[in-house]
Amino acid sequence: MAKNKKTSTNSSLKEWQKQALTHVGIIAGFVLIAILLFRPIFFENMVFDWKDIRAYEGVAKETKDFRAETGEEALWVSTVFSGMPAFQSSIDHFGNFFTSINKIFWLGLPRPANYIFLYFIGFYFLLITLRVNPWLSAIGALAFGFSSYFFVILPAGHASKANAIAYMAPVLAGVLMAYRGKYILGASITAFFLALELTANHVQVTYYLALTIGLIIIAYGVDAIMKKQLPDFVKASLFLLIAAIIGTGPNIGRLWTTYEYAAETMRGKAVLKSADTGETKPGLEKDYAFNWSYGISESLTLLIPNFYGSASVTTVDDRELARRFQQKELVLPTYWGPQPSTSGPVYAGAIICFLFVLGLFLIEGKTKWWLIAATVFFLVLSWGKNFAAFNYFMFDYFPLYNKFRAPTIALIIVELTFPLLGIMALSKIFDSGEKLNAKDTSKWILVSAAITGGLALFLALLGPSIMSFQRDADIQRYQNILEVLREVRISMFRTDAFRAFGFIAVSAGLLWAYINGRVKKPVVYAGLAVLILLDMAPVATRYVNVSNFAKERAFKNEIAPTTADQAILKDTDPNFRVFNFTSPDGPFNDAQTSYFHKSVGGYHPAKLRRYQHMIEQHISRETQELGALLQSQPGDSSLRAGLASLKIFNMLNTRYFIYNPQAPPLPNYAALGNAWFVNKIQYVNSPDEEIAALNDFYPQTTAIVDQNIENGRFAKQLEGWVPSTDMNARIVLTSFKPNDLVYESNSQKDGVAIFSEVYYNPSEGNGWQAYLDGEKVPHFRANFILRGMRIPAGQHKIEFKFESRSFYLGNQISLVFSIILLLSLAAGLYLEFKPGKASSEEEEA
Repeated sequence: MAKNKKTSTNSSLKEWQKQALTHVGIIAGFVLIAILLFRPIFFENMVFDWKDIRAYEGVAKETKDFRAETGEEALWVSTVFSGMPAFQSSIDHFGNFFTSINKIFWLGLPRPANYIFLYFIGFYFLLITLRVNPWLSAIGALAFGFSSYFFVILPAGHASKANAIAYMAPVLAGVLMAYRGKYILGASITAFFLALELTANHVQVTYYLALTIGLIIIAYGVDAIMKKQLPDFVKASLFLLIAAIIGTGPNIGRLWTTYEYAAETMRGKAVLKSADTGETKPGLEKDYAFNWSYGISESLTLLIPNFYGSASVTTVDDRELARRFQQKELVLPTYWGPQPSTSGPVYAGAIICFLFVLGLFLIEGKTKWWLIAATVFFLVLSWGKNFAAFNYFMFDYFPLYNKFRAPTIALIIVELTFPLLGIMALSKIFDSGEKLNAKDTSKWILVSAAITGGLALFLALLGPSIMSFQRDADIQRYQNILEVLREVRISMFRTDAFRAFGFIAVSAGLLWAYINGRVKKPVVYAGLAVLILLDMAPVATRYVNVSNFAKERAFKNEIAPTTADQAILKDTDPNFRVFNFTSPDGPFNDAQTSYFHKSVGGYHPAKLRRYQHMIEQHISRETQELGALLQSQPGDSSLRAGLASLKIFNMLNTRYFIYNPQAPPLPNYAALGNAWFVNKIQYVNSPDEEIAALNDFYPQTTAIVDQNIENGRFAKQLEGWVPSTDMNARIVLTSFKPNDLVYESNSQKDGVAIFSEVYYNPSEGNGWQAYLDGEKVPHFRANFILRGMRIPAGQHKIEFKFESRSFYLGNQISLVFSIILLLSLAAGLYLEFKPGKASSEEEEA
């Protein structure tokens, strides 16, 4: 009776309820894994220590403080690189609802546990929409989520990249759903997750996702033509086009300001002529863009993670060697690949590599072909300068491609295509409904295992005889330990190669046993889940481990003011700049100074291009001159003369130099202040002449102006001005806000003032606007990066306000689209699942 009652109770659950319980259980499992991976955060009152987030806090502090005090957005941050737009720091885009929706998907998990959960749930959703059963989808989600690169980026603090990666799969789910006949629902899902993808704000990841969608469109278009189903393809494409517009809409405020700002950064229009070509081309310099290119043979890290020796600096677990070198732990430069450095390899999983190859044999149709095309295409992109014929062509001619650097990031798509095709192969074996030929399927399992496992075994046995395990530079740099270094690298390589062979052999054997009726499906599911976790999780956690956590108090102490900071903070006038050339990461990768002061240096991945040129050609040189001056231990008069010669630092109003964090700073009495009158204009004919002229001029008396730029607009402002000297003329800063600077001037003659503030005026109504006694007036760029303005005789109030039509109008548009998108999603879900709607089968993949 009890047994019958239990059966009756189970049967009372409807099918959708059983499915819902399964999904909830799997999602709960994902949450549990994320918590266990980052258990020090949950159970030991620790925080995750990541570089970029600490840097973000320094850059964003001024903006956050201003918002807390006034309720307004500053839109300009004065504490980094002498001032730059705040669009890529801590700006609240009020019109985008998806900033909050993104956080809802985190389920309250702290960073970075939230991103691991998003990796899992996003890929799980993609597989479910492709009608893969929940258990295989969960296995695929674990395989995708534990891809090593997705963990490698976390200690560096690449939060926006992780967030954007997590939303790639659900966007693809919507696109594929639309092309499989679910036009409205697919388009609604595409728009919804595209809005989240763009909200994550990592343009390079989104760009690669767009290229992937382009390959899907080509594959489905060709298939539609061959099958004479073009009307269906066109209909789906039109729905997706509308989805792209609606999905982009909530991010208009961010995208508009980013587009406008990007044009002024290193990714935008060129300012100086290239040293190589003598031309001015937009985008990044090739050497800079392709510096981090994956080696062609390095792609084998997808199968063997330590193929090129793990990270650039690795703690080697070898007690005997540690004792030999009399160290508690041995830290060695184990990486010997072609990149300048690396935090870890891109590993897709040995079992997943095997399953991917199996999918090449078992899966048919357009899905396989777009997955193959995406895999090959993004592998080649990742090779960068190591496959220059293709990638340099892309850089020179393909739209927007020259805006991005680090081609290695392209491998994020490969880390998606590998598990996607591999899990689809498993789905065909287990759940396709087709009666598979056991003999043929067994053959392809053995062939796939032979290709992947055989390659791993071959390399494990013969790798040391065909590879050098050293760089050319190692011979000189590590001469004393070179043999030990090679020994360690070979050991790491062989261990991982044999490891890959073992996992492939066991997983292939398990599948073969199932095909031949030796084991049941649940055993294979459980076995594959365990094997994939044992394969991938230990590799991923090589790069996120106990060393990445810190006590919350210790973490906060890292941004506590130093002795030098405390001395500077005693200055009653905060409106000056500080240069810290003692930062461990260098002055131009230093955000801590920005936390307390207005810094000449700083940390931000998108500097203004003109400021970068100033760093390269002048600020770096003056830094070296200052260092040499201090080493010479000069007397007072020599020190003052040396400081007076630092023309760029002085025009940037650098009042203090930090040369030792635990000592008082070096005061610079030669700093020129917030603004000053000049009595001479030196005209030049190009930006190249302008920056070169800074080598030999006196900023306190002379301003350098490009008379040809923008059709001579700057020179026209100075027409009719007669250079003269007014010894009593003065101009002082009377009020400072990040977005509003007020000065008072008093002179007996018309004058030209130079303001120690960075010029930024990209378009009409956007950027710094000048006002004279309340009336809007023009201003010009001087000395390559600063602001200049013609001021009439007498007493005047000069005000600079940062205004941005693109931000405020863009966010109003975003607000409208946020509402439209949420209503569209609700309508799409209703039309798909409304009561009484007959179910329709989707077309096959």
